[in-house]
Amino acid sequence: MGGVHKKPISVMEKRTKKMFEGKSSKKEKKPLTETEKRERSVIVTPGLLRAIEREIRAFKVITPYLIMTKYDITYGNAKRVLAILSKKGIIREISRNRRVRVYVLAS
Repeated sequence: MGGVHKKPISVMEKRTKKMFEGKSSKKEKKPLTETEKRERSVIVTPGLLRAIEREIRAFKVITPYLIMTKYDITYGNAKRVLAILSKKGIIREISRNRRVRVYVLAS
């Protein structure tokens, strides 16, 4: 009946050769440069919410990604902000699927 089979000799030879040479099987990670490091704001403050509320009027359509990139907050917080603005009646949802919701200004 099936079960685990022994590795071929060539595979075992390669593995032992790598162990003796000191090479790791994983690629070494290079440190991130300053441009690649991003720390996004985790907390949505009332001041940030007011700023988004004021500047959102210039957009034709509003998505969480747009808010995330413009205000440097996390994607989840961007969705939360848009839900708050939608409940206030400032924006309304026009399209929705499992991944993204699209909003426009409420008229």
